[in-house]
Amino acid sequence: MLRTDGFVFSGRGYPDTVTNQMTRETEEELLLHTVLIAASGIVGIADTEIVAPPGWNKTQEGANAVFTPTDLQSGETYRVVIFPPRPTGGKPLPDWLTEFARADGAGSAPKLEKNNPDSVVVSRTSTGADGAVQARLYTAGGKNGNVHVVRLTMSLATKVFPRYKEATNRIIRDAVTGGQTSAVASSSTSPKATPGETTIGGKLEPGLYVGKQYTVSGSERELRREMRLYIYPNGEYRVNDGNDKDFNYNTGTIRYDAKSGKLNIDSSFNLANSRTSPDQDFCIFGSRKDGTRVIYAEDYRGYGTVKTTLIYAGATKRPAPTAEKVAKASADAEAKRYKFVTAPGKGVQAGQIAAIIHEYDVELYSMGASGMGTNITDEAYLLLKDGTVHKGLPAPVDMLDVPTSRQKEPKKWGRWRQNGGKYQVSFGGGPYKKLDATRVIPAKPGERLAGRFGTGSSSASLMGSSYSLWGVTFTRDGRFKKDNRGGSGNSIFMQTGGQPAINSTYDDNGSVTSASGADFTVMSKNRKNPNGDREGTYSVEGYTMVLRYDNGSVARMPFFYTMANKSTIWFEGNQLAFDDGKD
Repeated sequence: MLRTDGFVFSGRGYPDTVTNQMTRETEEELLLHTVLIAASGIVGIADTEIVAPPGWNKTQEGANAVFTPTDLQSGETYRVVIFPPRPTGGKPLPDWLTEFARADGAGSAPKLEKNNPDSVVVSRTSTGADGAVQARLYTAGGKNGNVHVVRLTMSLATKVFPRYKEATNRIIRDAVTGGQTSAVASSSTSPKATPGETTIGGKLEPGLYVGKQYTVSGSERELRREMRLYIYPNGEYRVNDGNDKDFNYNTGTIRYDAKSGKLNIDSSFNLANSRTSPDQDFCIFGSRKDGTRVIYAEDYRGYGTVKTTLIYAGATKRPAPTAEKVAKASADAEAKRYKFVTAPGKGVQAGQIAAIIHEYDVELYSMGASGMGTNITDEAYLLLKDGTVHKGLPAPVDMLDVPTSRQKEPKKWGRWRQNGGKYQVSFGGGPYKKLDATRVIPAKPGERLAGRFGTGSSSASLMGSSYSLWGVTFTRDGRFKKDNRGGSGNSIFMQTGGQPAINSTYDDNGSVTSASGADFTVMSKNRKNPNGDREGTYSVEGYTMVLRYDNGSVARMPFFYTMANKSTIWFEGNQLAFDDGKD
């Protein structure tokens, strides 16, 4: 019998080591294996809400729930669809599911892959809209003549499945267990508790767990830290200190097995299960006889054992990490959004505009030992026929709410005039200042651009150097794609002073950082996947450009040519120059 603080594990040999000896040579076989494991017991599928895993979208197609990852790359397909229950009409489930698959769009003849009392799986292939071959796998189960169907569709030519294996299992398990997280399963699978013991495993209750962590060595017991662990219904977690302040790197996704009670949070918080030393390093969940939910963990450190006991303290009030990030991004975007606008076409009319002018200048200055710096002037001015001028062009002119803008941002408004062919402006009743500005050129209706337009910056000093380049490429068929790249490194001066050589580069696909010294070299990589927020279709007319991103968002922004030969454009508040590829 193994005893821990507050737990008694009787006759179970707990914790035990679980190894998965199943291997699959092909992606399709691996997916099929996952379906077979997840579909076991699908007869218990429920009609409650199923939450999309972090990084996935959930949509409705009629009565069907569709789950799709948000980081699919070009040419990749991956969808999990859960159909509502429907009657089998008395047909055996294998025959019924085969007919269901055959009627589910065009494709190859269905093949019965698995047929036993626990699970039924049918496979077939189909052709996607892009002409690529896709695999479809169906599993179903139910009772009283009504069954649910889960369909997985993925592109076969890509290595897409390994990225989504865990999330796919979660979705199917959630369907099986009635819309809870992957950490939830029927309490009937839990070991039965005898009087005075704690039942290990079963349904993990999302919520706040509060407790303390001690280092125990012999009879010595030293408080390590107080902890507050938040477990969210979507499977995410957050670990804070006793004062509810965030620890560093304190969020992520839990892993939980309802049968064994093993709960994995993160080893850095001593809340994880070890594969090599499961009897010394473990984290488990259980319920006491009085219903109190408890998380208990041990982590052997040689000098002693870190022991943690956390007690359920109620529902979570703070949003889940992903939801909090989305809310913060939304709030930041709202704070930056220019608010003095009207509906398109209801702002400044074409007949009110005298001109839009643009001033651009680069001024070099010395930074002493730190090198050289630059001051860049890149500003647009809206000149109205009534003699007033607005500094900056924060929104398309046909959306600028002039009365509200004059009231809310009076310092942006002034007077303008021309003297000797030069534009002059006055703000706040001050003297007129000459601008080295030129009149811009609006786009023709339906006009197309071709090529890449970009800009960038760089700096160099005794300490090191850095550069940043970004731009956008337009095609005549109406597509655009934005790009961003850069890098930095310390100087030879710093390296000869004993510092390691450090270099970092980044682009839209991720970043690479390397550091090397006399007797070491290290490198780290961070890869990102495109998600439709950098490319899409465009249209221009007059002083306005509309970007329709592939992720569904739409941006309406000021646009014009800043030079007569149309080699420079105004895009996202900056002048970008045509990239002829010669530099």
